[in-house]
Amino acid sequence: MANIKKSEKSIQRLLTIIIIILINIISIYVFKKYDLTKNKSYTLSKETIELVRSLTEPIRIKLFFSPDLPAELLNIKNYTKDLLSEYQSNSKGKISFEFVSTSNVEKFKQDALNSKIPSITVQVMEKDKMEYRDVFLGMALSYRGYLETVPVITSNDGLEYILSTTLSRLLRPEKKKIAYFTPIQENIRGEDGRVPLDQDFQAAISLLSYNYLVDRTDLFFPLPQETDMLIISGIRDSLHEAQLYLLDQFIMTGKPVLWFQDRYNADNNEEYAEIIQSNVISYLFDQYVYIKPNLILDAFCYQLTAARNQGGHLVPVSFDYPFIPILKNHNKNHIITQNLGLVQSMYVSELFFNEKSTLSFTPLLMSSIESDERMGKEIETDYTQFKEINIASSYNKGPFVISAIYKGPMRSFYQNKGLRHDDYKESTENACILMVSSSSFVRNDVLSGVQGNREFLLNSVDYLLGNEALIGMRAHTLTYSPLKELPEAHRLWVKILNFILPVCIIAAILLCFYFRRLKREKNIKKEYIDE
Repeated sequence: MANIKKSEKSIQRLLTIIIIILINIISIYVFKKYDLTKNKSYTLSKETIELVRSLTEPIRIKLFFSPDLPAELLNIKNYTKDLLSEYQSNSKGKISFEFVSTSNVEKFKQDALNSKIPSITVQVMEKDKMEYRDVFLGMALSYRGYLETVPVITSNDGLEYILSTTLSRLLRPEKKKIAYFTPIQENIRGEDGRVPLDQDFQAAISLLSYNYLVDRTDLFFPLPQETDMLIISGIRDSLHEAQLYLLDQFIMTGKPVLWFQDRYNADNNEEYAEIIQSNVISYLFDQYVYIKPNLILDAFCYQLTAARNQGGHLVPVSFDYPFIPILKNHNKNHIITQNLGLVQSMYVSELFFNEKSTLSFTPLLMSSIESDERMGKEIETDYTQFKEINIASSYNKGPFVISAIYKGPMRSFYQNKGLRHDDYKESTENACILMVSSSSFVRNDVLSGVQGNREFLLNSVDYLLGNEALIGMRAHTLTYSPLKELPEAHRLWVKILNFILPVCIIAAILLCFYFRRLKREKNIKKEYIDE
């Protein structure tokens, strides 16, 4: 009898071990977790899930992580492993990954370099001294003989977007083509016939080149038929008639245009802004794309720093400069702007809509309610005028539309003019112009320093080119969560509660201890009296 019981226990132990092993094997491919973060930061976006579920052939991923990583980079390694496990699970095994062995250091380094994964130098504190170490933190993805890499992974933030866009490029290696036009002198083409890149537009080029082919045009020759989109920025003088004609004809193809157009020549170092009078403004006006001759002032704005003389010493003083509004009033119903953070702009004007137009008008970015406008051929922009005034109480005419999409039927500007070529198009039913009333949105310094501007540029291009899935993936990584604004009266009560509530809590705790002590003393006395 004892032997039978012993045998049953052995069988139970064996079954338990088998069940545990099976559960671990199943958990590699099927697992469930709950993400309680506001924007579901630790859960794959629906766009990524749709992408990996569309795979028909396997994708192999090699991870190159050095063995001697410091703690903060080791966290990135673990997060990458967990993220790829989700990709693997949702792809139903079509995605597989492995960490390349580091047992042979020289072979590991050579394999990394062969896979186009470079080493980076990091600073490490070890044995009470600071030292520098070369490490590898990257991955290589292979599919149907094609290779794409994520050369360096330095943060968990945005890793899903980087990985998913890399997968997209691997599945669809042919990139869409974008041409951009910025002010240019005539006849500056190189010996190869190409127009040199605009260094003042370099930040925008770097952002867009990750997913698209970007090239500059001077609009003196028709754009190639394979051009999918045109970006225009910073036109302040009239174009040559041939340039304006070719611009018009590109719009007549129905392909989208992203246009950053100033209404005034303005600069922080100048006392006045001068209105721009050019054939480009006339062209837009003729097409019912109106940029009002005004400059918007917003109480929610950037602060300038200037020196002030105090007691014989120059002291730096910061003050609001409303001609550089910080835009937080976005169209929450449009995919471009629904998850957008703060956007910075300079010397913006109002876009408005004429009901006689056949175009639709969809606002994207607006100034705040506490905004105003100034009009005229010249507008004073000197910063000294704002030093001593309460801006928030002065402006209450907003909001004003700063960016909008114009869509619909449009006729050629040259319909009744002599300048035409053999392929002339006199109208289109599908014109699409996304207009922004300032070229400052895509300046190098602004794009480099303001996350919201980068998101707006990328979202706009992805939307116009039909890549809305990329917007969804990118939005999944955003962490912009502004504090809710409260009226002054509410803020006063919050301050009072912040002072009184802690005092009340401490007093209540002390009273509890006091009454507990009294009760204990009473019980002790009662016990002795009873005895």
